Amino acid sequence: MRKFLDGFYWGLGFAVAVLSVFVTYVVVGHGEVERSYQESMDKWRSENIRSFVDVLELELIEAKRVGNEILITTKMNNLGFTANSLGLSLRFSLYTTSGAFMGQCTDAIPGVDSKEEKIDMLSVCTTKFYPAEDFEKATLAVVR
Repeated sequence: MRKFLDGFYWGLGFAVAVLSVFVTYVVVGHGEVERSYQESMDKWRSENIRSFVDVLELELIEAKRVGNEILITTKMNNLGFTANSLGLSLRFSLYTTSGAFMGQCTDAIPGVDSKEEKIDMLSVCTTKFYPAEDFEKATLAVVR
């Protein structure tokens, strides 16, 4: 019986030691690992974002007014979920017939699960300072 209790206590001590190492990692180490990973991903994104924007081959196809909204169609290469995971968005700057700035709107680049080489995207913009009837043109930029 004595050997049985000795074995039980050794096993219990081992379990407590393993549990304390695990709890210490969760409390102290996991946050550090997560922060380090996030920093390396942010650095990688900032270094490679320009090449991803070039690979998108973004093209503004059409911008037109429908009612009180401005519909903007864009075409881009299908990168799957890559652009979405990088947090890239499209920013449209809107201008009037006289060239005055009307405002901006932003739309996230969607993550698309498709076999198509090119994808089309429709964005809807509204303006508060100018009526939609004054809309003339839109310009496009990729932002993060």
